[in-house]
Amino acid sequence: MICVFFFQCTIFVACLTLDQTRADENRDACVCCYKHKDYQPAECSQTDRLQQVFEKIVAPLLRLTAVKITIVVITVGLLAANLYGTINLEQETDLTIYIPSDTYAVDFLNKQSEYFPQSGVAGGLYFGEL
Repeated sequence: MICVFFFQCTIFVACLTLDQTRADENRDACVCCYKHKDYQPAECSQTDRLQQVFEKIVAPLLRLTAVKITIVVITVGLLAANLYGTINLEQETDLTIYIPSDTYAVDFLNKQSEYFPQSGVAGGLYFGEL
């Protein structure tokens, strides 16, 4: 897990740096060796539509008290549902599913559970130096 974090911190930042350097030098995105002369970006690419949506629609909605209360209620409801599910989680581990079905070990375990269903936890006997 830490390797993925290290990879993201190093490689991703390096790629972003190289891309910004390419853009600053007016180089093409697909063919990096081609350099644009007198490049003027289109007007539509200069406006940030997502920022306009957030400024004009989302931000005013989030300032309303009813929306704030709804968000808090939904968050608390999801937290309660997740806690309920976590508390009622049952763990049933049957390790016989990892043993090939045509072996004597599966036959032994099946007969053991058939004839001794209340046998409890299996123990081991060790002979010799530990």
